[in-house]
Amino acid sequence: MSTTPMQQAQSTAYQQPIDAVLSTLDTDASHGLSAREARARLDRHGKNELTAEKPIPAWRKFPHSTELRGGAFQLFIESRQR
Repeated sequence: MSTTPMQQAQSTAYQQPIDAVLSTLDTDASHGLSAREARARLDRHGKNELTAEKPIPAWRKFPHSTELRGGAFQLFIESRQR
């Protein structure tokens, strides 16, 4: 799968001069996009958002039974009993 010049420019936009990025994205820094162009790009490319990673379930955060037998946990238990 090959990338277009637009995709290449967008992936390295932070490394380019502002004028080059604005030119590649066909926009103006002082005026931005018109409402019509913004809607067209939204329809064409979708929302500019990241997908969140699924959170780790609480039960997975607790130590497994084999880890409970470790020395550090034993010290913790003993210190709580005093």
